[in-house]
Amino acid sequence: MGTILWLVIALVSARPTLASTSAVVLPLHITRAGTTTAATCTLIHREDRDDGVRLSFVTAGHLFRTPDGERLAQETSIIVGFGKETLVVARADVVLPAALVVDVALLQVNVAHTDLVPGPIGFEPPAPGAGFLISVLAAGRPTDVPQRTRFVTTVLLVGDRDVSGFEGCLGSAATATTGAFGVVTSCEPGRTPIVTLFRAARAFLERNIPALRRPSLTDASHRRSPSGVSAS
Repeated sequence: MGTILWLVIALVSARPTLASTSAVVLPLHITRAGTTTAATCTLIHREDRDDGVRLSFVTAGHLFRTPDGERLAQETSIIVGFGKETLVVARADVVLPAALVVDVALLQVNVAHTDLVPGPIGFEPPAPGAGFLISVLAAGRPTDVPQRTRFVTTVLLVGDRDVSGFEGCLGSAATATTGAFGVVTSCEPGRTPIVTLFRAARAFLERNIPALRRPSLTDASHRRSPSGVSAS
């Protein structure tokens, strides 16, 4: 009887097994006045043009503005990627929503060529108790951290496992079976992560990326590639 009881407890407590995330996450480094902030950004869209490719990334909005909504001091540099595969984002290409409660920033950059292809995104987060993944960077490589939804609102979702030990956890993708549904906007030590949902930012994202209004947001048949990025 005792063995059966422990088996039942183990099954109830087990964390769901999800497939590895298809989200494309890259390091983000923001430098102001000699101080560099490490974060992460999530690729959500690419637009192939005659003169190159336009990439759109999402990260935490408060990396670029104060709680009162004022834009932070001029950045010396905004760099996506690492090593030879870096993209320079202009200050003018950092777009913030009017609503302060929607804590996201959209970074857009034109490149001559890239193999990067975003995974699918979705506007419906997992329900309370359901599993999802947070894609963080560990030594520059994407790593999936399993989570459960503790609770969810129209704007935010709270996970159940601290991810503060991963450098640059802000901006990491939160992904469920339908694709990336938000980005981490709080990952303080000893606390569970908070995710700002794409559904709260939907109007903002669709206004700046009209292609997201179409039923098919991305081509999930492509796989991400870590190489082949060159700025135009």
